[in-house]
Amino acid sequence: MMRRLIVVLTLGVASCQTTSSPSPTPTTIASGSDPVQKAEALQNAGVVNSNPQDAGLAPVAIDQSKHFVFADVYVSLGDPTGQRQLAPYLLKPEVWTIDKFENVSDTQRHYRFRRIAGPDGKALPDVDPFAPPKQ
Repeated sequence: MMRRLIVVLTLGVASCQTTSSPSPTPTTIASGSDPVQKAEALQNAGVVNSNPQDAGLAPVAIDQSKHFVFADVYVSLGDPTGQRQLAPYLLKPEVWTIDKFENVSDTQRHYRFRRIAGPDGKALPDVDPFAPPKQ
């Protein structure tokens, strides 16, 4: 029984091996010292040298007027009145999102909330994606 298994495995491995010329691997491409040979090997491997401007890629403009505002809240599980300080953040999930949560101890928790604010520090207005476009 074991001989049959060994023969089947050997034939399976032997059938996977091919005698054709191998395509260049990253190690053979990187090991060449001549840049022309590297370029030819990459071209033979199917890697096309493209220019980012040809693809229409451009850096995205970043709006510096908007920034994140963070609020750190520490809550003790034994103090129900202290947990009320979470209410303004949890009742407005469209404005505040939970950025971080950690158990400081068995009874102490740390919440970090985040919102996006405009240049004046106020929250940005809510946008309704289902509202009809303004004319």
